[in-house]
Amino acid sequence: MPPTLLARHGIDPDGVAPVNEAFAGGDIKRALALTPDDVADRIMVAGAPDDWIEWFSQAYAPAGLNHALLSFTDPFTLKAWANLEVAGLPDLLEQVRLFGEHVLPKLS
Repeated sequence: MPPTLLARHGIDPDGVAPVNEAFAGGDIKRALALTPDDVADRIMVAGAPDDWIEWFSQAYAPAGLNHALLSFTDPFTLKAWANLEVAGLPDLLEQVRLFGEHVLPKLS
């Protein structure tokens, strides 16, 4: 992430410089391993629909945010991008379906 976007998320650019360096060097696994949990928690959510609902309701909305740009990571992209496999990760179509049917109806 560029420094201005990091700052927008309240993340110190110097604190994640090693992450950006690993990512820029193509070492995705190292970049992921170096990413502090608190940084990941600020910019992403993962899990079942109830996890998404909790995050939107308890972290996102109270921060004054009322819209979001979502990006889903399907098994194919994760394998191609980071050479990682996550057991039970639904394909892209299923992720979008789950979000539309189980998360959106519970958000106001």
